[in-house]
Amino acid sequence: MTHLRHLTSTLLGLALLCTALKAQTPEQLAQLDPKDIYFQAWLYTKDAEDLEKKEDYVGAFTKYKKARTLFDTVMVNYPRFKKDMVADRQKLTTDAMEAIHEKALAQQKEQSKGISPLLELPGNAPKPLAIPDRIKKNSLETKEISTLRGEITALKLQLSKIPNSRSANAAALRQAIDRLEQKRAYLASAPLRDQIAELNDEITKLRRERDAMEVSRDQALSAQRKTLRQLEATQRALATAREKEKALLATIEEQRNLNGRVIKGQQDQMDDLRAQMAEKDKLLAEANTRIKDLAIQLEQSQSMVTELKTEREDLLKERESMTTLLGLKENDARQQLITQNVGLSKELIEARKKLSLINNDSNASKNQIIKAKVALETAKSKILSLQKENKASELRLADLEKRLKLAQSDLLAGTKGVAPPLERQESELLRNVVKRLQVQIKAQKKTGNLLVAQATRMGIKDEAWSQAVDQLTEAYTPTLNDIEAEAALSHSVTNRISTTPAERLAAQADLQRLTRDLDRVAHRLFARDDFQAARGNLELIIEEDPGAWPSMVNLGIVQNRLGDPSEAAKNFKQAILVAGEQKVPYAHFLLGDAYYKTELYPEAQNELQSSLSMEPENAKAHVILGNIAGRSGDYQNAEFHFKEAITLDPTLHEPHKNLAVLRYREKKLTEAKVHYRDALRLGAPADPALEEALDIN
Repeated sequence: MTHLRHLTSTLLGLALLCTALKAQTPEQLAQLDPKDIYFQAWLYTKDAEDLEKKEDYVGAFTKYKKARTLFDTVMVNYPRFKKDMVADRQKLTTDAMEAIHEKALAQQKEQSKGISPLLELPGNAPKPLAIPDRIKKNSLETKEISTLRGEITALKLQLSKIPNSRSANAAALRQAIDRLEQKRAYLASAPLRDQIAELNDEITKLRRERDAMEVSRDQALSAQRKTLRQLEATQRALATAREKEKALLATIEEQRNLNGRVIKGQQDQMDDLRAQMAEKDKLLAEANTRIKDLAIQLEQSQSMVTELKTEREDLLKERESMTTLLGLKENDARQQLITQNVGLSKELIEARKKLSLINNDSNASKNQIIKAKVALETAKSKILSLQKENKASELRLADLEKRLKLAQSDLLAGTKGVAPPLERQESELLRNVVKRLQVQIKAQKKTGNLLVAQATRMGIKDEAWSQAVDQLTEAYTPTLNDIEAEAALSHSVTNRISTTPAERLAAQADLQRLTRDLDRVAHRLFARDDFQAARGNLELIIEEDPGAWPSMVNLGIVQNRLGDPSEAAKNFKQAILVAGEQKVPYAHFLLGDAYYKTELYPEAQNELQSSLSMEPENAKAHVILGNIAGRSGDYQNAEFHFKEAITLDPTLHEPHKNLAVLRYREKKLTEAKVHYRDALRLGAPADPALEEALDIN
């Protein structure tokens, strides 16, 4: 079943453009086809198996957990549906979870270790644990549900014994049964609803992160264009200066031939010219370095944008799968899409009219004109965004049709051999679901086309409707040139136009969201060593919010990784200044470390002592203080700090190695060997020179 094993939970994603999920009542959930729920659960198990093969145990465990929730939902809500088959799947899924549980826990621990200092900063909440410490045998609150089922059964038995089904007693019993059924359905559907809520939250978060990353990328692109223009201007100026130098040298040579000496004014001119050329050379070198850095930043930024898009697309497919599972009809989504296009079309038409009126108004202010232009370009940008989303959904549908066809042939091939009864039963059920989905796709596409045709007829006399249909079919695509796109972007990120109090509050909320999103993506970039892109994100945060001292600390960390401790120190210092009365021991420690790397030892010592006064358990601060003391020949103080570091954090290897060096200098070779071996045991790299000095084979 090769093709089927690669069939992800996208198979039920039938909506051309999935709008926000409609709230499903417990009664609606209770009326779902158990075959659809079972199919979705089965798909999750296949996803989990693929992830397990790739040794992504956290991802596999999460998928198995989702699958078991759905199998449990079938068992609880539909106790008579394929009872043995569902029970078998429940057991298999639970066994699979237990088999990888320890590996998933270990992998999760490794992933959440805080692999970079960025993840350890104050204000960054730890990631929620995806893998529980222990596995529950059932993901639903079965005890309460079982009690309710027992009560319902008892009441139904009482109802069956009442001779007159229209009597008051019978009516009261039916009402009581309905109330209990609603409560049972609500409890049984909770995990399903939770899955949808989680998917929606994650999709929204990824969209915002992608948007923030695109802002950062566009900022880098704009900076690159500006730097290239500066480079061209500098190159032209340098070429002109060299021509002047050539002409002046010719004049000086001519003068020397005439009277055997160089006139002082000519020599001064030459000196000034050479100083200017040296300055231009310096500017050229800086511009080339900046362009190189920006090129790396753009490459890393685009890579992250693509990754975020892919992650969001995968979640959209999963949500669309669940959407169909929960009964959201494609016709409704298509109708909403047309209506949404009408709204955007009206917004664009009104923005154009407003700009035209303002342009014709001789009393219009500059701010009014700029604001009207921005409104027009923002409307265009919204249409383009919706068209991209619609196109992506159409591609998902085309991909789905191909995969369903592969699934059908794969399932048919799988039934030719001899298989156990439960496996044959499952295969037949899944084949029927796939067949029904294929029919459903064709019917929904036909209905969607009818809706578009109806909208086209409505647009004959209505400009907004006509344009909406053109937008939907991409017959009309608004274009944004670079200047317009930048104007729309600057309006959404940093609005310099005079605003109302309500607009300022909205802009402040947008800025806070942008800052959070940029910060989250900076963490992701840093974790994968994309330091230039992480720097771009953090610089944008600080540009938009000059009080964002945690981002200043983070920027310093990134600059440290880029090999620029001097620039890092400036940011740590600025962060401490902006933080004011807030204690930021970590910033003091990092500033001390940066000073140490730039050999400013007295300054480093002061900052590290400040850090320890606020956070006495910082073992690494003691290591650096010990190094500073050792460099100045104060071995007694160095030994104190190294021993203090070992007491605070016995896992550090640096103090052991440094003590080995100290003991060697004191000719205490036995103690030196003990400390060196302890350092190796704790992960220190081997030091051949020290090993030779200590006579260690």
